Amino acid sequence: MQDIILRQAHIEAFEDLPVQVAVCDTAYGIVWANRAYREAVELSLQALVGRKCYSVRGMDAPCRNCPAAIAVEAGTPSDAELIKPLPEHCPGPAGTWLTTASPLRDDDGAVVGVVVLTFNGVQTGTSDERLRLFTEHAPAALAMFDREMRYLAVSRRWREDYGLGDGDILGMSHYDIFPEIGEEWKSVHRRGLAGEVIRVEEDRFVRADGRTQWLRWEVRPWYEGDGRVGGIVIFTEDITRAKASERELRLARFCMDESAIAIFSVAENGRIIDANRRACEGLGYSRDELCSLTVFDIDPTFSDDSWLRHRANIRERGSGTIETLHRRKDGSVFPVEITVTYLDFEGERFSFSFAHDITERKQAEAAVRESEEKFRNIFQDHAAAKLIIDPESGAIVDANNAAALFYGWSVAELCGMKISKINTLPFSQVKDEMDKVLNSGNTRFEFQHRKADGSVVDVEVYSSKVRIGSKEYLHSIIHDITDKRKLGDQLRQAQKMESIGTFAGGVAHDFNNILTVIMGCGSMLRLKLEQYPQFLPLLDQILKSSEKAATLTRSLLAFSRKQVIVPKQHDLAEIVADMEKFLQRIIGEDVELKFSLPGYGLPVSVDQGQIEQVIVNLAANARDAMAEGGMLAIGADMVRLDTISASLHGCRPGDYALLTVTDSGTGMDDATKEKIFDPFFTTKPVGKGTGLGLAVVYGIIKQHDGVITVYTEVGRGTTFRIYLPLAAGEREEYADATPVLPGGNETIMIVEDDESVRTTTADILTMFGYRVVTAGDGVEAIERYRAAGEDIALVILDVIMPRMNGRQVHDELLKINPAVKVVYTSGYTADLIENKGVLDPGIQFVPKPLLPQDILTAIRRVLDGREVLTSLHHEHEPAGGGTSVIVPRDLSSTAKLFD
Repeated sequence: MQDIILRQAHIEAFEDLPVQVAVCDTAYGIVWANRAYREAVELSLQALVGRKCYSVRGMDAPCRNCPAAIAVEAGTPSDAELIKPLPEHCPGPAGTWLTTASPLRDDDGAVVGVVVLTFNGVQTGTSDERLRLFTEHAPAALAMFDREMRYLAVSRRWREDYGLGDGDILGMSHYDIFPEIGEEWKSVHRRGLAGEVIRVEEDRFVRADGRTQWLRWEVRPWYEGDGRVGGIVIFTEDITRAKASERELRLARFCMDESAIAIFSVAENGRIIDANRRACEGLGYSRDELCSLTVFDIDPTFSDDSWLRHRANIRERGSGTIETLHRRKDGSVFPVEITVTYLDFEGERFSFSFAHDITERKQAEAAVRESEEKFRNIFQDHAAAKLIIDPESGAIVDANNAAALFYGWSVAELCGMKISKINTLPFSQVKDEMDKVLNSGNTRFEFQHRKADGSVVDVEVYSSKVRIGSKEYLHSIIHDITDKRKLGDQLRQAQKMESIGTFAGGVAHDFNNILTVIMGCGSMLRLKLEQYPQFLPLLDQILKSSEKAATLTRSLLAFSRKQVIVPKQHDLAEIVADMEKFLQRIIGEDVELKFSLPGYGLPVSVDQGQIEQVIVNLAANARDAMAEGGMLAIGADMVRLDTISASLHGCRPGDYALLTVTDSGTGMDDATKEKIFDPFFTTKPVGKGTGLGLAVVYGIIKQHDGVITVYTEVGRGTTFRIYLPLAAGEREEYADATPVLPGGNETIMIVEDDESVRTTTADILTMFGYRVVTAGDGVEAIERYRAAGEDIALVILDVIMPRMNGRQVHDELLKINPAVKVVYTSGYTADLIENKGVLDPGIQFVPKPLLPQDILTAIRRVLDGREVLTSLHHEHEPAGGGTSVIVPRDLSSTAKLFD
C-alpha cells in the first residue's frame, strides 16, 4: 500500500520545496516527508515513517478542524490556519501556520492516503502567495488551472519546458497560449475536470525540433472547500534520460549476450560478477550458478598465489592475454585463450575477460605436428620444387630442398614468406586461383615466379588440396617451363608468318560470301515451297551441301587450333558470375560492366578454362574498342533451336545455352567483320596484337559443338552470341516440318536506309500477301505516310537511320495518327536499346539479322493485338508489360541477306 501511496503522491516533485510536505496513509501514519519537514521536526525519514503526523507535533490526536482528517473522511481537499501551540509541540518560530491537505486515490478511485503541506504564515504571507511560492519553486513541471483552464499557478520548470518565459501568464487561458493543442489533450482535461485522475507512466512525444521525448504525466482535479472540483493540476516529468539509460543497459546486455565470445567480469577476489550466454553455454552453467562461483572453480590452473600474481600483472599492464584451461560443470576440461582488461568503475575494481575456446586450434597444431614426420620424407626428398601454402593468408607453411634450390632462398626463409612475394600476379588474383583448387581438388596453372636474385621465370604449377589436422592447405609442385614457353612462342610466330594463314582466310572469306547467299535464299525457298514437296529433296540437298561447304571453310579457319579439350559439366551462368571481379580488372574502371544472368542453371559440358578464355578474349577486345570508356554487357540464357534455325547455324536442333557479349565500342565495318575470325588478322598496330584472339575463340566454340555469331555497326558497338549445347537431359528431337508462318493482306511501310535489307524485307512481305510501301529515311517515310493516310496498317522502323532516327520518326507519325502501329528493328539487343532510352516498354522490337518467321510473327502480333507464338526457338519472350523482343538465330551465313 505504501508503494501505491508514494506513486500517487509523486514525491520527487516535493523533496526540494521550501514548504513542509508529508505523505500519510488513511490512519495518519507518515509514509514519507520532504527535506523541509524533516529539518523542521529535526528527525530523519527513517524515524518519521510509521509515526502519526499529529504525534510528531506533540499531540495525542488530530487537532480540531484538521485538514488531513477532513481530506481522508470527506475525500476532498481541505485547508486551515492553525495557531502553533507550545514550542515543544513543533520546533520553529511561533505564529500562524497554514495546512493544506489533498486526498490520494488509487486507480479505482478509493482514498488511500493524503498529502499535507504546511506553510509558516508569518513567513509566507497570504494563502494565494503561499500557493504561488509552492508551485513556482516546485522542481517538476507543475501547473494549476481553474475550470476554464486559466492558469492559477505554474512552476518555473513548467515555464522552461513549454517555452513560456518569465511573463505573467496567471489568469490566461491555456488554450489561448497553446492554440495548437489537439482534441485528445482537451479530452484529457475534460476528464480531469469531471473528477477523474488520469496518469500515464511512459508517454512518447516528438518535439517540434524532431527530438523524441518521454514523459510521465498526471492530470488530477483539485477541490473547493465545498467539495466541488475547482480545476485541475497537471504534473509532468521528463524521463527521456532515464529511458535512454534503460535502453543503453538493455543494449549492452543484449550485445554481451549475443556475442559469440564468452565474456566474464570478475571481482578482485576472483568472484565471478557476471557472464554472458556464450560463457554459460560453454561451461554448462546457468548464469545464477556461474555467478555464484569463482575463477578457481572454472580454472583448475589457478591457485591463490597464481591468481594474485595474475591480478597484479594485469593491474600493472592494464590488459593482457593468456592461455589456460577451463573446467565445465561436467568436469571436462578444454583449452582457452583469455584476453583480460583491468577496470576501475565507481571505485570498484574488477577485470573484464574475453575467453576463446581454442580446442580446434590446438587439435590442428597437434595434427600438423603428428603428420609432419610422415610427410617430411616424401616431401623433402622430391626432385621437383614443392610448397605447402595456407590458402587463407597466402603464407608458405613449408618448402622442400628442391624449392630452396630453385628459388634461391633457404627453406627457413621460404617458410612464412607470402606467396605474393614469389608470384608476380596481385594476391587477389592468386587467391582466386587458390580458391579454385579448394573447390575442385586439383588444378594446373601457369604463372610467372620471382626468384631471390630478382629474375622472373615461367612456371607450371600443379596444386591440390591436402588436409593437415582440421585445416586445408595447398600442395603445389612447380616446374620451370621457361624454355618450353619460348619454344612455343617461336613456333606460333613462325606459324603466323606462314602465308598459308592469309591464304586460308581469304579462301574461307570468299566461300562464306557465296554460302551466305546460297544458304539464306535456300532457307527462304524452303519456307515458301512447303506445298511443293517434290522440290523439297532438292532444296534439302542444296542446304546439306552448303553445310558441308561451311564445315570446310571452318576447317580452313581452324587449322592452327590443335589443343585437346577436357570437357566437364559446368553451369555456364556460374562460370560467368565467378569472373565478374576478374573481368572488371581487365576492362578497367572507365568501362561499366553489366551482367544479366538467369535464376536457373545452364548445364554445359565444357572445358571451363577454355570457356573462361573465350570470355576474357571477347572482354579484352571490347575494352580495346572502348578507349574512351563505355559499357560491356554479358548475359546468359537458355534458347531452343528448331530444325530450320539449327540448319542455318550448322548445328543440331535442341536446347542451347546462349552467351551474349555486347559492347558500346567503335564497332566494325563489313570488311573488318568478315576477317575477325581469320588467324593472324588484326586491326591493332604492329606489336600490339597477335591476331589470334578471336580465331582462338572461334576454334574453342567449334570444338565444343557450339556456334558463335557477331553483329556490329560502325560507331554503334558489337554483339557476339555463343550457343553451347545444354548437357542436362536428353536432347529433344524435332520434326522436319517447317512451322506455318502467318501472312496477311494489309499495307505495310518499311523504313530502312540499307537498300538490300529494305528490298529483301519487302520481298518477304510481298511473298506472304502484304502490300508494301518503302522509304529510305525518316523524312521520306513521313511524307509517304501523310500521303497514304490510314491505308498503311503498320510501319517497320529501323532504329538507327540518317537524318531522323526511328524514335523521332515514330513521334512524328503519332502526331499524324495517334493509333499508328510500329515494329522496330535494329542490330542491338533490347536491353542495350532500352538502356540508351530509344524504346519505351510495350514497343515491339525485332533484332537484326531478320528471318522471315521473326518479322512475320511480329507483324501479326501488332496487327492482331495478341500474343502470337511461332516456335520455342524464340530466345526471349518477356512477361506482359515489357518490351517484346524476338531474337533471331542470327548466323554469319545469313547476315548478308538480312543485315
